[in-house]
Amino acid sequence: MPDLFGGPIEKRAKLTGNWGGVRNEMAMKGIIAELDLTTVFQHQATGGSQSQSVLRSGPGKQEDDAELMSLGDIFLVFDMNRTGLWKDGVFKFRAQGRFGDSAIFRNGSLLPNNVLAFQPTDDIDEEIFDITEFTYTHFIIPKFALFGGVMNTLDADLTPFSGNTRGKSDFLHSDLNLSTVSFQNAPYKTVGGGFVAMPHQRVTLISTVFNRKEMSGHGPFDRESYHGVGTATELYVSHRLFNKPGGQMFGFNASWDDYLDLEVRPLTLIFDSISIRPPIFPNPVDLAEPQEKKFGWAITYNAWQYIDVFDGGPPGWSPLMPANRPSGWGVFLRAAVSDHNPNPLAWNLSGGFGGNNPARKSDTWGVGAFHRSVSDVLLLERLHFGAETGFEAFYNAQITPWFHVTADIQYIDTGLPRADNGLVLGLRSKIDF
Repeated sequence: MPDLFGGPIEKRAKLTGNWGGVRNEMAMKGIIAELDLTTVFQHQATGGSQSQSVLRSGPGKQEDDAELMSLGDIFLVFDMNRTGLWKDGVFKFRAQGRFGDSAIFRNGSLLPNNVLAFQPTDDIDEEIFDITEFTYTHFIIPKFALFGGVMNTLDADLTPFSGNTRGKSDFLHSDLNLSTVSFQNAPYKTVGGGFVAMPHQRVTLISTVFNRKEMSGHGPFDRESYHGVGTATELYVSHRLFNKPGGQMFGFNASWDDYLDLEVRPLTLIFDSISIRPPIFPNPVDLAEPQEKKFGWAITYNAWQYIDVFDGGPPGWSPLMPANRPSGWGVFLRAAVSDHNPNPLAWNLSGGFGGNNPARKSDTWGVGAFHRSVSDVLLLERLHFGAETGFEAFYNAQITPWFHVTADIQYIDTGLPRADNGLVLGLRSKIDF
């Protein structure tokens, strides 16, 4: 039996090693335990939200230019084939704990510049521990499976160069980890189910139906945590270009719920909690009650292509095993468009380069940019929200196989009122236990 986790402390894959052989025995029987702690320090070097704006203070203590937060992650996989209990089934379990303060309300970006800060998406900048995933997948036939349970939607909308590590070792900004127009339709933690179909070795279809209401901090038996229905479908197609792996993803997500119609002009929307400056309404003022919309949708598209592939790693990349990718570097593109109303975001576009360092193949790096446009509706116009553009670069260095340190820099051309374009410096560490 190979020793998967042992060895000298500076060479072993996990800090805590083999647990006296127990961890190795578990792995050979189909039980994989991943435990890690990611800590992010961010400093607002220039610009950002001004002190007069409540968006700077947010729900927590966001008054400082520098903040430190940590996210602990426990991820367990039970491969029922290897356990010997039954065949063709896989359980996944994830629990997450977040503590400390993030700088996401200080940086002047409409959406978080630290994707770890909303895992889980509840009581941001408050200490929280939550079970965010507990799913079972069963293969009816070798290339078709059904799954269901408590789901974590951050595992969707992936490329091998962005989003595949949930912000732990690649890009930090949410716009470079996923298509942010999908925030309207897909919660972070929810209950649902769907299917995975692989009709061809290069084609993977994933379709899901779920509860649209965010369930972070709530259990699956809490009746008040259910409202609306969402659906998401992603078609991944892989290919080879100049004998290098690449691929594309075509996605569609929709939801049925009670949404505010962003075209209304009610006097009641004098923005008690998010007001920055008094809204300017046309005369005469429309005193109608806020109207609702029942349906929202978004179309997403991803593409990626390896430019160079080094020795090591699998021959290709699969969305079903997103962290397991070929060693090399390449280019990625992410785009999405929404209904514009009720979705406050009209479209987003991001892309860049990333991958491994050929001189230090265990190190990873990335350079990317994004642009996000808000919907052209009266409510957002009167709030003075505008388009936002940003840039991010990172270098993730392996100190030991179980300890990585990342230097990160972001520049945000903000779309928020009473905020200045700003530079954010970051340092991230990740320890695999």
